Amino acid sequence: MMQTKVWIKIAGKNILSTYVHHIMSLECGKCRVSGDNKLRMINVTDTPEQMIGGVYSIAIAQKIVMKNRGKCDIYVFKDEAGNSVGTISVMYRGGMEIEYKIKNIDAFIYDVRTDEAYRGRGYAGMMIESVCRELTSKGIDKVYLAVSTNNESAIKAYIKSGFVIERTSCFVRFLKINIPYREL
Repeated sequence: MMQTKVWIKIAGKNILSTYVHHIMSLECGKCRVSGDNKLRMINVTDTPEQMIGGVYSIAIAQKIVMKNRGKCDIYVFKDEAGNSVGTISVMYRGGMEIEYKIKNIDAFIYDVRTDEAYRGRGYAGMMIESVCRELTSKGIDKVYLAVSTNNESAIKAYIKSGFVIERTSCFVRFLKINIPYREL
């Protein structure tokens, strides 16, 4: 698939950008992970001291949770030694994520971060498996995500976990507003 990216910058800031994403889905009971999942999953509201990937602080994550009034969860994953492996953020029906309004589906993974030291070793799949178990306990049997069509390593990891591409979607961002604002 040929992807066209357009950027219009003024004073070094993106004014207009286009993005192409695959919308992928996973039936939670069909999550495929090889190996033993020994990760511990902690809801971000219960973890006040830890940084997420050195980029995204717990304080920022808690603001996102509060802004969405119970319509999202952000999970931190730790290995057996207590080291942070990564995070997954999930938006639920009625939540607002930057690219999408979550209206027609029950759960949407809008951010997956794996610490650089843990990449390429199956940890993203283990984190997804843990989130799927949590979603199943909430009565949710299918989860969606959007991934840039040029993020080949993430697409490969998601497919390995059992995600399938539902469709490809393009959106335009003007300043920080997405046009058209997509609904899922």
